[in-house]
Amino acid sequence: MRQTPKKSKTFFELIFGLLVFQLSLYSCDQSLHKAKDKCPEGQALDLNGNCIKKFVLPQRKDCPHPDIRFGGYELEFGGRIAKFWCEESWTLATQTSGQNHATCKLGIWDRPFPSCVKSGNSIPQT
Repeated sequence: MRQTPKKSKTFFELIFGLLVFQLSLYSCDQSLHKAKDKCPEGQALDLNGNCIKKFVLPQRKDCPHPDIRFGGYELEFGGRIAKFWCEESWTLATQTSGQNHATCKLGIWDRPFPSCVKSGNSIPQT
């Protein structure tokens, strides 16, 4: 059975197809623009054409500055993480082994601040 070669589209057919595609995108964009105007203030159109409440990021709440006696801290990531350190001859004593940092979450530090103890001493009781 002999197959006839497929006829390639002419330049004009390709341009016409591209023009039709562009027009369909334009009309789709126009209908979405009109639908957006139907939603009340503070709402947006979802993919199903329904108005839903817009997501608003919560206000950032800063944590209080740590007070580390015989040591200090460095804030990183815009004040979200505090890394603690102790002065010379003092050792960082944490309630959770190896935790030399705390993370600020909604204005509250996620763990108690460590203490600095004289090298060789145990964790002070609070």
